[in-house]
Amino acid sequence: MYKEITIIQLKKFLSSSYQKNNNYCLNDYAKKIMLISLLLYEIYDATAKTLSGLFTTLENGTFIGFLNNCFFKKRLFAGTPFIILIFFLSACTSTQRKTPNEKTIYLGFLSQFLSGESVESNSPYYSISQTAYFKKYSMDMKKIWDTIEKESYGPIRNWESINLKDKSYKIQESFYPFSGADFVNLYGFYPNAKKYIMIALEKSGKVTNPLDLSPEQIRKSLHSIKTLISEISERNYFRRKIMREEFRNPHFSGTLPALIIFITKVGLEIEDITDVIINNEGSIAPKSENLSKNPEGVRIQFYDPKTNSSKELIYLSIMLNKDSHSAATTEGKFLSKLNNFGVMIKSAEYLFPRVNLDGLRDIILQKSQTIIQDDSGIPFTFFKEDNWNIQLFGNYKKATLLANIPYQPVQSTLKEKYLKNSTPLNFSYGYGILRGKNESNLMLLFKK
Repeated sequence: MYKEITIIQLKKFLSSSYQKNNNYCLNDYAKKIMLISLLLYEIYDATAKTLSGLFTTLENGTFIGFLNNCFFKKRLFAGTPFIILIFFLSACTSTQRKTPNEKTIYLGFLSQFLSGESVESNSPYYSISQTAYFKKYSMDMKKIWDTIEKESYGPIRNWESINLKDKSYKIQESFYPFSGADFVNLYGFYPNAKKYIMIALEKSGKVTNPLDLSPEQIRKSLHSIKTLISEISERNYFRRKIMREEFRNPHFSGTLPALIIFITKVGLEIEDITDVIINNEGSIAPKSENLSKNPEGVRIQFYDPKTNSSKELIYLSIMLNKDSHSAATTEGKFLSKLNNFGVMIKSAEYLFPRVNLDGLRDIILQKSQTIIQDDSGIPFTFFKEDNWNIQLFGNYKKATLLANIPYQPVQSTLKEKYLKNSTPLNFSYGYGILRGKNESNLMLLFKK
């Protein structure tokens, strides 16, 4: 006997919680098709019955059974409902999440601990979480993240939903040169990417298992992390001085602790962390002593509950220079493989006009589809209106004066464009915070 489908069942199937628990990935298009089926429920009883077979089949996980129900038991029907069903089948895809293993479980507990989240009673770090210093750390981290959520991450996500819209789904890879550990901004602007590539001077570092540390070592290490994350809440970028000091933490060193925290705080779940290198062919490979001179970094694989999909972040420690684009270098081979990606640049110390980064600039201009940057990125004169759709946000009058930076470019063309037309920006971006509230500038550039 077929189980009659009901409105409640369909709503249950459409709910995100049901999809998450059953490892189904239902995109927006599929949801619309299902909603259409709901509207036709009373008119097409056959539609409801057949979808019931599909619903039961999906719960049982047997597509062959569905075909058997449809064809051999002659429950297939004609007309509009059948067309709707075909579109639904083409739109709905199932993605199985990786089966948790010992490492995945460990990383879940570790990310929970580092982020200052409520530590579960079955966590190996539960007893540490009951100490006074961890409770203080947890409260401070909550305040810090609340500020980030209110002042930057939340507004950025809202800005992205308005200004990138459907274009965001076309960006499968995103690239952030001179990034430091700033994953939170990159993810905010490109939440639908499958791969995130961050390159900066700082080493990726390590995270020692807290159980191997003394209480004093844990306390000092957590304080170091808190100081670092506070940079994003206070100014929405990392100062090199602070990174240099806090990344020296011997137990929670480099960018890795901050990357773990940001990934966790935006609602993603870490599945694996692997030390990597760029091999001689320009591909990402597990770290090898035989290639110790090659650029190194870390790959973080994580699960996105919103899209029910696995994604990855590749962080590489590279001093980008005039040869970084060259096919003679491993990083040049790696960068040449990128294509149709989205770019984010901010707080880049005006390196593009100050240092010979013409090769890197040309790779970005030739191979990217979208660029989000402030005035410290690629000089505005390189964006010709014949090739780029240009939208300006915030305010720009002149470059920001930075200590120990001898030269800041004068971009008169950019200033003229801002005087003619720009849209207000309700969050700080790049060095704008140094000039005052509402003094940031942001350029959104789409390739034509």
